[in-house]
Amino acid sequence: MRKIIFTFCLALFTGFGLVKAQAPNPDAFITVWEPIGTSIKYPGIGTNYTIVVRDLSTNTILKTIPDANSTLNNPYEITGLTPGVRYALEVVPNTTTAADFNGFRVLQGTEEEPDEEKLNLKEITQWGTIKWSYNNGLAYAFKGCTDIELTATDYPIFASNMYLTSMFEGCTSLTGADSSISDWDTSKVRFLNYMFLGATSFNQPLNWDVTNVNNFISAFEGASSFNQDLGSWEMTGVNGVLKSANRMFDNSGMSPENYAATLIGWANNPATASGAAGSIPFTAAGVCYDKSATAARDKLIGMGWAISDAGVCTEASVNLTSNNTPKFSLLENPVQENAYFIFEPSENEDNIAITDLNGKIIAVQSINMGETTLSIPLNHLQKGVYIAIYRSVQGKQTALKLTK
Repeated sequence: MRKIIFTFCLALFTGFGLVKAQAPNPDAFITVWEPIGTSIKYPGIGTNYTIVVRDLSTNTILKTIPDANSTLNNPYEITGLTPGVRYALEVVPNTTTAADFNGFRVLQGTEEEPDEEKLNLKEITQWGTIKWSYNNGLAYAFKGCTDIELTATDYPIFASNMYLTSMFEGCTSLTGADSSISDWDTSKVRFLNYMFLGATSFNQPLNWDVTNVNNFISAFEGASSFNQDLGSWEMTGVNGVLKSANRMFDNSGMSPENYAATLIGWANNPATASGAAGSIPFTAAGVCYDKSATAARDKLIGMGWAISDAGVCTEASVNLTSNNTPKFSLLENPVQENAYFIFEPSENEDNIAITDLNGKIIAVQSINMGETTLSIPLNHLQKGVYIAIYRSVQGKQTALKLTK
């Protein structure tokens, strides 16, 4: 009799979702959402796929949708949700047919009326075994998801000639620090254009095979925290043809040393693409290089690369680790309309100067004695990389890089 009662209670609790759910399917593509309203418009691309909706506040399965269908810009709407609660959406195809589920792209709306659904997407926790379509699989997948983070430790499966165009464009919170992104297998990827455009928090080493990529346009443009040595990348293009790397590092966070190491690595690689004079556009606006890369840069230009950057760094732009006092820092970097500085109380009327990467002074503001903070308006400056210099009346200077 006791066994019957126990079995009945277990079934009752399970029916009402009170029993902890099983671990997620290792084959599932899992994203985490926090809806503002009572529904989520899931932007998958596929037919007859399963969605498991897991309530993360209780780690219970809220519902299972066995036959979801959705197309590009026509999402599947999941209803009956609670605003502000986080849900994991676990998606698996029902068969091995590629069309079951092979793409994902958040809704963008229009310039006049942007779609806000993408702001509800918070995390990518697992890629699973989804075989992503080469063109609509992950191109533009998470564009504009300003509150998303990548924590998946497995790897996405890319098709041949894969487009990763704008995959993380505008993902300003993305760091990828707890993910496997550094070691993705990108050997089949063809397009990396705009991938991290405006991803201002991203700065991970990328040990990627880019031998089949022929389009790097704006790949790291505006990624103001990105500061990695990519000299090991084999910039071979496809069959020796590299279409473009225009704006690849424009206004990125590349340090003079890492930018120089990147140029040297590419120039010293015999497989690096070459062509007619000026046939391979490559720019790094706002980024200067250490003088050690002068010969490498010239060599690339001789190989047909049309290089435009901030030139060789001046003393002001490379002396960013000075031990001179006083020390100062930025409250936030990148900055928006104003640069907010924090420093030790000044006993003199010191000042802070803002210069471009060539040492030209753009703005100077004095510090009153005893002050510990200072705000300098920068709304008149274009987006880019600048140098802030704390200058004491004794002639001591300390510099740091500032990104707008």
